Formats: sequence, structure tokens, C-alpha cells
Amino acid sequence: MMVIDRAAKEMYASGNVAFIHNAPLQQKVFLLLLRAAIRKAGIPEVSLGDVTFVRRQLCQLHELAIPSYDQVARICSQLGATRCILTESSILDVHQQVCLDIAEDDITVALRPDPFFQKIATS
Repeated sequence: MMVIDRAAKEMYASGNVAFIHNAPLQQKVFLLLLRAAIRKAGIPEVSLGDVTFVRRQLCQLHELAIPSYDQVARICSQLGATRCILTESSILDVHQQVCLDIAEDDITVALRPDPFFQKIATS
């Protein structure tokens, strides 16, 4: 049993999982929604407009405030600077291609303990 506990602690201590776990709420939401948009599209990269559309749907479903496009673009830029995601030039605006540069499982592991994200991930 101690081996399982140690393995779980090592998973949470990995760099990407620790970063996501300690990231601001809006960055966590962006990563989760980027993962959802990628899964929906079936290809490894989607446009920022696709992520914004999924975010708008989620906010309406859970009665949350809908962020402006500028706020979403700023979050995308911040995550791009940390190399959690890869982005094209921001000149392309909503047509900018975005893809994850971390494993989808790292997002799942990092956000699993949070009840807010459990509710979002199941919807």
C-alpha cells in the first residue's frame, strides 16, 4: 500500500501536474477547455475561436460570467509563455492555432481533486 501512495505522490509532484495544480483558476479552465475542444475536433490543434466557443457554452451551462475574447487571448498568451501550450502568432486573432504541449493525463491528474473541475469535466 505504501508503494501506491508513493507513486501517487510522485505523480502529483511532477512538473506539469504541480504547475497546473497551482495555476490560477482561469488558466486551469482554459487548459481543460482546450483539451475538450481538441477531443471534440479529433485533431491535435484547434483555433482560439474554437476554445472561446466551448468556453462560452460552458459558462452559459454553469451560469458563470462569460469572459471577453481579450481575456481569453491573454490567458492563452500566458500559457504559451510557460510552454504548456503551443500557439501561432497572436496576429491571427481568433484563427490562431493552439495545441497542448503537455499530456492530457497531466491535466486530468492535476484537476481531479477539485470538485469544481469534476463537475465541469463530466458535463
